[in-house]
Amino acid sequence: QGAAEEQEDDDGDLFSFSFEELIEEAEAAHHAGDVRYATELYEEALAINPRDLRTLTGFAMLMRMQGYLDEAEALYLEAISIDPTFPDALCGYGLLLRTIDRHEEAEDMYKRALRHEPDHVNTLCSYGAFMHTIRDDPDEAERMYTAALRIDPTHVDSICNYAALKHMVRKDYAAAEQMYRMGLATNPDHVGILYNYSSLLEELDPDDERAKEMYDAAMNIIQAISARRDMGFGQEEEGEGEEEEGDGEEEHE
Repeated sequence: QGAAEEQEDDDGDLFSFSFEELIEEAEAAHHAGDVRYATELYEEALAINPRDLRTLTGFAMLMRMQGYLDEAEALYLEAISIDPTFPDALCGYGLLLRTIDRHEEAEDMYKRALRHEPDHVNTLCSYGAFMHTIRDDPDEAERMYTAALRIDPTHVDSICNYAALKHMVRKDYAAAEQMYRMGLATNPDHVGILYNYSSLLEELDPDDERAKEMYDAAMNIIQAISARRDMGFGQEEEGEGEEEEGDGEEEHE
């Protein structure tokens, strides 16, 4: 089930990892989409150390992505109660609050995260999407995206969001296409970029076969993710950033 060999100990536990290895294995399973195994590992890690921030936040993200919002909220709040300055928990909780339309609280979480860590890329990305789609402030969103990309020029969710803003709001198609290409060079299977880029290509030339190819690729990935979820598996994630898709009014991860 992973890089480390499983071994049942005298207490009946399945895992022979050190604590650090346990968390790393949980995160690897999480990002590979093996939700059942990741859940077992996160629970095992929390049984050993229920105050570990990395485990609490990673497990919260997993629960949120699976739609278990009450469980995710409890995990985020536990992490924040342990360390009110931990930006991963603040950003993740902000995204959850935004998902359930608690917008004022969500923005407060984003602001707190950036107050404690102004260069936190996932918060800049997620808060940028919030400013664009909820606050209807593309100028502030653009400022956040450019700040995120100055820190990490390969942050694919920020590339996706900024390209969508260039495409949908600024109507700067050349810049948008350049950014979509840059994003796909980093992650060829990024659903948001495939979907948005297909839309741009169709706008520029309805007969461009690449538009249909990219759209079909995005739909195939979404269907594969849905099938994996039905089997108890989930979607690979980049982090707690947020991606704009379609008309720039939807987010997915």
